[in-house]
Amino acid sequence: MDKVTQFLEDFREKKASAWEVYFTEHGNAQMLANLEMRTEERNKIIDGITEEDYSDGPVINEVCGSTVWIFGKTHKSKEICIKIIVGWYGAEAICVSFCPSDQKINYPFKKLVA
Repeated sequence: MDKVTQFLEDFREKKASAWEVYFTEHGNAQMLANLEMRTEERNKIIDGITEEDYSDGPVINEVCGSTVWIFGKTHKSKEICIKIIVGWYGAEAICVSFCPSDQKINYPFKKLVA
């Protein structure tokens, strides 16, 4: 979990210095409409990512050729897959995917509820 914690610290530091996260096409208006979500809600979800939301990473994303970290969050009963890159092509923080998950997300650090 130490690597995830460090990644989130780096992400928040980069995000703070850039004032926001850049979203690629997967964070566009139509995707937000499909999720019944406003931009502000998406930003709150991104801001609220914790170690427990971690799913995988770092992994190489074949589309962008960079190292991504994968997290998941639930919004209105929909599980959302969130893929983040820090420091890619001179940008501070980039969300390369923010969309409904097409499969169940595994959360290795999520505390089990009895």
